[in-house]
Amino acid sequence: VYRSDDGRLTLDVPKLALGFDARDGSLAAEGLELALALQASPTPAGWRFNGRVAARGGQAYVDPVFVDFSRSPAQLAFAGRLAASDASLALESLTLTQPGVLRASGSLRWADARLQMLDVKLERAELPAAYETYAQPFLIGGALDALDTTGVVRGRLRRDAAGWQAASLQAESLSITDKRERLRVQGAKLDLRWQRDGPLTQAPISSLSWDSAAIYRMKMGAARARLRLAGDSVELASPLSVPIFDGHLLVDQARLQNATGKAPDATLDARLTPVSLKAFSQALGWPAFRGTLAATLPGLSYRDGELTLAGALRASVFDGDVQVSNLRITDPLGARPRLRADARARGLNLEAVSSAFSFGRITGRLDADVDGLRMLGWLPVAFDAWLRTPEDDPSRHRISQRAIDDIASLGGGGAGLVSRGFLGLFDDFAYDRIGLGCRLRSGVCHMRGLGPARGGPPGGFVIVRGAWLPRVDVVGYNRRVSWPVLLRQLQSVSAGSGPVINPERPPPGTAAP
Repeated sequence: VYRSDDGRLTLDVPKLALGFDARDGSLAAEGLELALALQASPTPAGWRFNGRVAARGGQAYVDPVFVDFSRSPAQLAFAGRLAASDASLALESLTLTQPGVLRASGSLRWADARLQMLDVKLERAELPAAYETYAQPFLIGGALDALDTTGVVRGRLRRDAAGWQAASLQAESLSITDKRERLRVQGAKLDLRWQRDGPLTQAPISSLSWDSAAIYRMKMGAARARLRLAGDSVELASPLSVPIFDGHLLVDQARLQNATGKAPDATLDARLTPVSLKAFSQALGWPAFRGTLAATLPGLSYRDGELTLAGALRASVFDGDVQVSNLRITDPLGARPRLRADARARGLNLEAVSSAFSFGRITGRLDADVDGLRMLGWLPVAFDAWLRTPEDDPSRHRISQRAIDDIASLGGGGAGLVSRGFLGLFDDFAYDRIGLGCRLRSGVCHMRGLGPARGGPPGGFVIVRGAWLPRVDVVGYNRRVSWPVLLRQLQSVSAGSGPVINPERPPPGTAAP
């Protein structure tokens, strides 16, 4: 420390080694190497000063941020004034430089024992280093805590005595990929401007655009959204059109309120133009369905961590109609989202359905009800499903040998029975009705059919009731089936490999002539 004749103070510490650990674990340093320099000159009102602090090695932790200065050295330069009368502090310039991570500058004023003004300009934040060091620690446990990022981000943040006043964020060529495959954005551009005061309708226009994006496996094309941000609210300033597969998601209105609170509230009015179900189903790893999916989403809302749909989602598939109602998704972007819904299908073309699932060949129509569907992490844990021939179906009812064996296997076994004897001379058979139900609870599917089977072991139920001669009834006997086993059976059937019989149990199901 040096003091000149005119009262000027000079502090020069070329190397200072520090190590400490707070008792509560919120602050720590190990092998921290600092260099300090400070010059202060007296003035009639107090002091004017400037200096710098450089961290050239070691590690530091300030909950929850950990920085390894050996890999990313940093320097803070500052200049300002200190008033002697009221101990007010004005930092007229602050510059933080961390090569390869970020560069920021700003100013602040402290008076009356409180922060009066803060103006921080983020001149350059380089991803992924800035995200991993300064953003990710605050996001642990949330939907954005495991991202691969690239790009450069800039912004500005201002605060007055009443709190945060305004903020802006700009970015170009920004790419974000969630390691859990929930979100992907490529070629994004941001120009977001937020203000605390004033009505939302008078807020400056912000914009958000991307070259391509995906939520889970739902791929989206290039789009640009115009937004307004004010207070704790965000709204769409003009309708948004997002290409999705070979259709478009048209968002007419969208608003998010209480965005910074514990209970955000979002509403959305949107429409989905016809989308090929082939592309949609393939993206989900399903068989290539035929038909289209179109929907109107009035009153889609997100409140208290739950996504709900006031109306019904309707689709045209397999020449029939499907409707999903009472849809609720809790924690949709979390690690284990929970879904509840009811579904109805009417008039599905069984020939198209059986063809898509490699399920032999069946002609006719099919109705289906799925009540009380519950999914955890997108896997079914409960539902009550009932699939059957419509009461007034006038179409031709034929079923192939392969389809009989596949359906019999789902009811408990009975593969290859039709091909034995003279029935093997027939390619397909006439049937009257089909009926198969599953009530899933605690990992067990409770099976049912059209009614009890006549003759044979007790507990049998009719899945396919034959018609004319030669008549073939498909009967199942396993009333309780393990859901994982049934899933493997369905996957085997849809893969075209035919039914798989559990060798540890004799097949009690039968296709009875």
